[in-house]
Amino acid sequence: MFLYTLHTQFLVFDINSEKNRRFIANIIQCYIKYVNSFLGFYINNNIMGYLERLVVDNIKRIRKEKGVSQEKLADACNTATSYIGLMEIYRNVPKLSTIERIAEALEVDPLVFFRDENKTSLEQQSEIIEKKKKILYILDKEIENILRNN
Repeated sequence: MFLYTLHTQFLVFDINSEKNRRFIANIIQCYIKYVNSFLGFYINNNIMGYLERLVVDNIKRIRKEKGVSQEKLADACNTATSYIGLMEIYRNVPKLSTIERIAEALEVDPLVFFRDENKTSLEQQSEIIEKKKKILYILDKEIENILRNN
């Protein structure tokens, strides 16, 4: 709602007015600073989300490959069937101790759950973030030039 309100106010501003151009440029610079600070937070959270999904997807895939039901896996891990079900739809994040019990029940090395068959996904996400940073940097420099020239 805040960005939409700003957007509609931009439409009313007289772009030929120096005061309005500076105001708009200041808002954009504040937005760029906010996005830059948010990127660090996003990267950390994105990596955690990526790892959580990777582990859960691998657990689910291996469980199905071995023909083990959620109920049997839950029994072998001394946990509730609902916990396994919620984990597989990303509502529960397994602790390391639970991952170890699941690995033992499925007779696999726990590290198997952390392997990514599609190793490029995290690399691709990092590349996208770097490209966004470069775009924001260029945009910030352009705004500085506009302010200097006016």
